[in-house]
Amino acid sequence: CSVERLDRLVEQAIAWDGPLVAAVLAFDGRRGRRVKLTDSLSALGSAINKLSARCVRVELYEVIDDQPPPLRSLYPINALRNAALAMAHSELVLCLDVDFLPCAGLFARLEGGGGALRRQCTEERTLLVVPAFESCAATCDAARLAREGKDTLRAAVEAGEARVFASDGRCAGDFPQGHRATDSERWLRSDGAYTVEHEDGYEPFVIAPRRLSPKYDERFCGCLL
Repeated sequence: CSVERLDRLVEQAIAWDGPLVAAVLAFDGRRGRRVKLTDSLSALGSAINKLSARCVRVELYEVIDDQPPPLRSLYPINALRNAALAMAHSELVLCLDVDFLPCAGLFARLEGGGGALRRQCTEERTLLVVPAFESCAATCDAARLAREGKDTLRAAVEAGEARVFASDGRCAGDFPQGHRATDSERWLRSDGAYTVEHEDGYEPFVIAPRRLSPKYDERFCGCLL
């Protein structure tokens, strides 16, 4: 993430409540300018102090002008993802953008799965898909949905206050096929796991074996800074 979004990183770390690694860019996306490394380190220190004894590892990266002008302002999202993955040591990883909050208790439930879950992912090469939702009403508190769990989320979706992430084409950035194969409506009604098939454009958040995870293509850069 960039420096101005460190508060979201803190919220994410608290919700996850497990080991977390993050790559932070010394840039302020709101103001569209670089942030001095000394100022970035100060902001990073303040953020980490809010996390008490949680296990968090963060590395800070500087914007380098080695691209032609049209590309210099592009957010190096995949380079940051690779940097974060390189810092991880756990067998399984969940690569999650800073805008998302994991549901309460997810890390504890994964830990409870123990060896069986690790074997399923590493030996059977199975990915565990994490359904992604977003609030779509001013009255909908995304943090509350993550904190209170599936029943509250289902009620918000039924009331039109939340939806599958980027799902219905109403916004310019929507990409329905990105999470369509997850069949999140089925997940909302289900109490157990089920199998989904990959389709073109599918890009879910997944829990995956770290050693088997390919690097992200760093030629792809995200939204304009």
